[in-house]
Amino acid sequence: MASEKTKKPSEMNPEDLPDVRAFQDEFTRGFLQSTEETRSGYYPFLSGTGKYKMDFPANGVISERAYSLEKKRFEAIAISDKINSSLIKVNYYSFIDSPSAAMRTLEQRLNMELNFEKKEMESHDIYTAPFQYDEGTYGYVASLISKEKNGEIQIVYSAECNKNKTPCIDAKKKDQERMRNWLKSINFNQKESE
Repeated sequence: MASEKTKKPSEMNPEDLPDVRAFQDEFTRGFLQSTEETRSGYYPFLSGTGKYKMDFPANGVISERAYSLEKKRFEAIAISDKINSSLIKVNYYSFIDSPSAAMRTLEQRLNMELNFEKKEMESHDIYTAPFQYDEGTYGYVASLISKEKNGEIQIVYSAECNKNKTPCIDAKKKDQERMRNWLKSINFNQKESE
């Protein structure tokens, strides 16, 4: 049984995995590093480039069709979470633009002006901004820029709220807090991954 603990989830018998959406999907399971939660509802994730790691939502699934990897230079991931009616798009770039260029790129992706806030972390800076498409569709964007020149990660989180179930303002506050906590889990790897 001890050997099962040291195996990666992709090497384990599917019947021995946690009964959550992330482990039920074979493609997503390939990125997960352990069946031990990093915190409640999240599991350790390592990117296909090996350049960053983060907490991965138990209810999330990576779309294989939307996944793109170009050696260690670029990676695009789309994570859908049907439980929270959200989609998270994560793009990793090995090169780093200036923060203003990164923010401009995100504005162009959304076709709107954004009001960014900066938060300094130990190894990177995080630039975040909320956005709203219409009354029920909203989200947040983020650019994480490595201070060690390990790259840049751009994130677009979008969600919909059902106005009949929960007031949108409550859903947005909850999502903003969830997003801020999740962003803190993302870290650039300092060394090349094998």
